[in-house]
Amino acid sequence: MPNWADTDTIKPIQKSDNPFAVEHGQADKITVLYSGNMGAAHGLLPVIEAAQLLEEHSGTSFLFIGDGIGKAEAEQAVAERRLSNVSLLGFQPWEVLPHSLATGDIAVVIQAPGSEHLSVPSKTYTAMAAGNAILALTSPESDLAQLVTTHQASVVCARDDSQGIAKVIAELSANPEQLKGLKTNARKAAEKHFSPKVIFERFHAVLSPFVTGGGA
Repeated sequence: MPNWADTDTIKPIQKSDNPFAVEHGQADKITVLYSGNMGAAHGLLPVIEAAQLLEEHSGTSFLFIGDGIGKAEAEQAVAERRLSNVSLLGFQPWEVLPHSLATGDIAVVIQAPGSEHLSVPSKTYTAMAAGNAILALTSPESDLAQLVTTHQASVVCARDDSQGIAKVIAELSANPEQLKGLKTNARKAAEKHFSPKVIFERFHAVLSPFVTGGGA
């Protein structure tokens, strides 16, 4: 049974109407967003290296939101490279989350090694609800890759391939109609397959045969 996202609260917001996007200088950018835990297994360095390769692409910006034991390493990597196209922020208050997630155009989802057939990162569903295209850094055989490609909402790339990551981002940034299509597909899939109502109905269908009515 898949996870779900609150599709009523998390939804696309036009960037010009999004106070978070405006405040953080993202309203006129293609925003590559990583939002969530920055653990040792999440491997942010290849994404930062991709940002370095794309530093001359003034219309593309990288936004990392979250915290964890990998954040200090990410901050150091950005500082050492003097990257002007990368911003790092801490976790945002719950009431800000719908706006911060909707700031993304391309959401980076990184599959931890060894979990390819164990789970799909929960951030996948919230990113899709926000109308983000998914950049899935995982193997093409993983459950994550299968999910997002089935719904035509994603591009899949090897998690350590910084050049490949940069190429994907550059191509999507240069092809707004392709990017718009992925974003639209992501939101449609979230509404149709991963809303709380849909998942509840699936749970009910699975469990109802095992539930008997009446008293003893």
